[in-house]
Amino acid sequence: MAIVFLPGTIIHEFSHAIMAKALFVYVGKMELMPQASGDSLKLGSVEVGKTDILRNFLVGIAPFIVGTSILLTVLYFSFENTIFGLNLLTVGVLYILFVIANTMYSSKKDMEGAIEFFIITLVPLLFLYFLGLRIPGLNWETLNSPQVELFFRNSSLYLGVPLLLDTGIIVFSKIVRR
Repeated sequence: MAIVFLPGTIIHEFSHAIMAKALFVYVGKMELMPQASGDSLKLGSVEVGKTDILRNFLVGIAPFIVGTSILLTVLYFSFENTIFGLNLLTVGVLYILFVIANTMYSSKKDMEGAIEFFIITLVPLLFLYFLGLRIPGLNWETLNSPQVELFFRNSSLYLGVPLLLDTGIIVFSKIVRR
């Protein structure tokens, strides 16, 4: 399984490393070989230095941001160019979608400090909101615009493809195991 997920593991760990470098956080040794620990399997890791809550949070969610961006980009171009059919390109795209969709999520270790980040961020923002201070350009009218609605509608449809793919693989594997 580690070989199947290797491209996704590489993207996941490099996402952490690139975000850390971009935020001037120390990046050390990267491991891409799987390691068993107890009941779990760690497919990869990257050593990242201690930093403040904001940068720690951004480094932790980098694989989710990069993975989602790659998924949406691949799906957008696949649908725009109607590549889906009975061909090798479709198999390649489905493989990439499967691997990235299943390796983009942040681990428990990646999300250390996320609760503190949200508390430190949301409490002051809510306080300023109730004082009547608003961020210019960020309002309900902007968020309700047809362009934003179209983006989120299409993104939801596109991200349904990896969900259907995973569901199909789970059902297929259950049938084969019987």
